[in-house]
Amino acid sequence: MSEFFFFFFDNEANGKKTKNENLNEIAWPAVLLRGNGDICYLATTLDPGKKSKFEGPLVMYPPADDNYGVEACSILVLDTVPNVVVVATSSGTLYHSVMLKIDETIYIFIYFQKSVTSTSSSHALYVLESVELELGLQLNDDDPSYTCPIFLHKDPMSRWKYYSFHNTGFHAVSIRFISDIENFLEKSTGDSFQTDQHSIVEYLVCTRTNATPTLPVLGFTIIPTTNVILAFLSNGDVISLPLKISEIITHPKILLDDVETIEDSRSSPLKKLLQEPFSVHIKNVLNRNVNQPLVKLDKTVNLSPQESLDLISRTTNLLRKEYFNKFQTVRDEIEQRVTLLTSLLSLHREELKQLEMEKGKLKEVAEKLAEKYEEIKDKQKSINERIEVMFNSVLQLDPIESIAEKKMKNELIAVKDEVENFKESIRMVKKQLDYQWFKKEERKQEKHNKNIQLGGNQIETIRTSLNKSSMEIGDLVKVINAIKKQLNITDAC
Repeated sequence: MSEFFFFFFDNEANGKKTKNENLNEIAWPAVLLRGNGDICYLATTLDPGKKSKFEGPLVMYPPADDNYGVEACSILVLDTVPNVVVVATSSGTLYHSVMLKIDETIYIFIYFQKSVTSTSSSHALYVLESVELELGLQLNDDDPSYTCPIFLHKDPMSRWKYYSFHNTGFHAVSIRFISDIENFLEKSTGDSFQTDQHSIVEYLVCTRTNATPTLPVLGFTIIPTTNVILAFLSNGDVISLPLKISEIITHPKILLDDVETIEDSRSSPLKKLLQEPFSVHIKNVLNRNVNQPLVKLDKTVNLSPQESLDLISRTTNLLRKEYFNKFQTVRDEIEQRVTLLTSLLSLHREELKQLEMEKGKLKEVAEKLAEKYEEIKDKQKSINERIEVMFNSVLQLDPIESIAEKKMKNELIAVKDEVENFKESIRMVKKQLDYQWFKKEERKQEKHNKNIQLGGNQIETIRTSLNKSSMEIGDLVKVINAIKKQLNITDAC
């Protein structure tokens, strides 16, 4: 049995797409599964004139004698980086492998410890995990193994999850090692890749037991808008189930703020307990290896009392082992976490009280230091004033004159000499003024005595001369008064 499956790689493998590139020139990758388990790689284009590039079969590591099952019946490629290839066999085995380019594998999957054989293919498959599906409910141990075709379907809500449907119902499979691969590639270390994350398989609907005929699932789809699974059975019934995300896979960097704390947690039980979110820890505890599916058998078949009892007993035992025991474990974990957090709360309260006391003491010390600071500041101000007074006194008593002082002294002497000259000029002007007034009075007396009549031109000339002299004398007086005010000199004349 063979099946084609087309999926998109990064354009890096087939050349980067440019803005003007024709869609017919893009090489679209596809994988081809053969019934003997061989997987081939095909790069084809939409242009019918170009030949497709065929490679294969691809080399699978580690090598297996049966080529990982000669009963391969279905293949699926998940939209992850790197791409995860899922191969299903009719015996109920699912192989999870990673497809990588030959020149990019380097040391990533060196832990297989197998010799690499030469191949002309540009890609290789590295099988990381195999998962066994339960094909129907086994009510006794003498039931022979059952085989049937298995078909695969992607989950539109999660790129780590897919579904498998077959003649005995359908399963949900969640792959968990993708986050470990991404974390390993981001570290870029030379260590070999290791993972302890195993896929989670949930048997959602069972349509067969070893005592009843099969009720194959003929159609399977998921409605993304309503998040509902629809399955069409061979008897005409349609099963509708809500799409539940029972396992949320989160990137390790979100779960742990610092991955390096894992190494330190080995020496501290508290760090080991708090190294991951409690909700994630509870989900890990509640993870079940086997779950109880929804049983949907053919209505025309009547189970015998013994078969009904076996079915009820199996369900009861499964609930007791996989459900109730885990609930009790979760209860113990919650009680342990509550006890631990209560102790931590009491410890934090005691530390808070001590910090409050320390805060009060530090506040008192700060107030005392502030008072001392103000006192020291006032004393420093007083000392600075005293130093300034003493410095001025020393400068006044110092017989040695500075250059500025000598310059100022020379300027004062020059000003003093100018003031003396001004005083002498003022004295001479006053004498001249007194002489002029004396002459003026003498002339007036002579004029009065002699009754001399002067002409108009003579009188005007005399008046003009006297006014001019008076103005000159007034200007000199103003200049002298201004100099006196400027030099702060009193009239000693």
